[in-house]
Amino acid sequence: MLKELLRPEILELIEQRKWNDLRDGLSNWPPPEIAEILLDIDQQDRAILFRVLPRDLAAEVFSYLEYDQRDELLHGLNDHETKILLADLSPDDRTALLEELPGKVTRRMLNLLSPEDLKEARELLGYPEESVGRLMTPDFVAVKKDWTVGKALSHIRIFGKESETIYRIYVVDEKGKLLDDIMLRTIILADESETIANLMDYSVISISAFADQEEAVRYLEKYDISALPVVDSDGQIVGIVTFDDIMDVSSEEITEDIHKYGAVNPVDKSYMSASVFTLWAKRIPWLLALLVTSFVSAGVIEKYSDLIQTFVALSFFIPMLNGS
Repeated sequence: MLKELLRPEILELIEQRKWNDLRDGLSNWPPPEIAEILLDIDQQDRAILFRVLPRDLAAEVFSYLEYDQRDELLHGLNDHETKILLADLSPDDRTALLEELPGKVTRRMLNLLSPEDLKEARELLGYPEESVGRLMTPDFVAVKKDWTVGKALSHIRIFGKESETIYRIYVVDEKGKLLDDIMLRTIILADESETIANLMDYSVISISAFADQEEAVRYLEKYDISALPVVDSDGQIVGIVTFDDIMDVSSEEITEDIHKYGAVNPVDKSYMSASVFTLWAKRIPWLLALLVTSFVSAGVIEKYSDLIQTFVALSFFIPMLNGS
């Protein structure tokens, strides 16, 4: 078979970290063949090989794996050795390798992990720092538009217990693309024989997983909602970001601004619990900068000392200049 013929070459490309060559070599392969190769190589190599695949191809390959094989692959993507390998890559190679995973794969990966592992997983998923993807949770309830209200309510009763919030129920198509969100109250009050499509108005507000967290704060405040669906580049919902998570970010941003107003670099812990050395290290760069500007101000005042002696009223503006 084709996989037997090229398996040594594939392993060699992985060992040499020639990701572009590996991607080009597999891009025209049938998904079932790639799935077989994934199952024949070591777990660490398996995770790297899967990350190399183009996004659409990766989704097809994933669908050919059995349920337990999918879980094993997703755990491998979060493996510590894989993380070390990715950290050793150059920025360009890492960017090429950490191509966005299919939405279905992302959701399943996040659902598999414990809260302690989520932070590391979000890093491996390629979401930038300060992005919404680093903050989102996979705990939400989604229904299909062709379902009846009765079927949707049964689904909500089963999966709603694990959800972060069920005030809004998200409507998706067969591929997981976000179509709308519906208030739970609307579904409860509707006739059980009515379809979800009849309740939709297609006015959902969503945000990209790659958007800045501050943008999510603005969205929640502007539209006065408690949760915001997070989508990937194809519009597939991969998680939600809630009001309480965003308020933590907003509080951190405000605290950082207050520190800057006080000429202190942001402290990543409470001001009272920080050590004297930490506070000194955060403060000293600003003090040095202020010292330099004070010398400059003193030089200017000295240069125009004769003028100031002639017009004493000019000395009244010295405190204002120092404050500036």
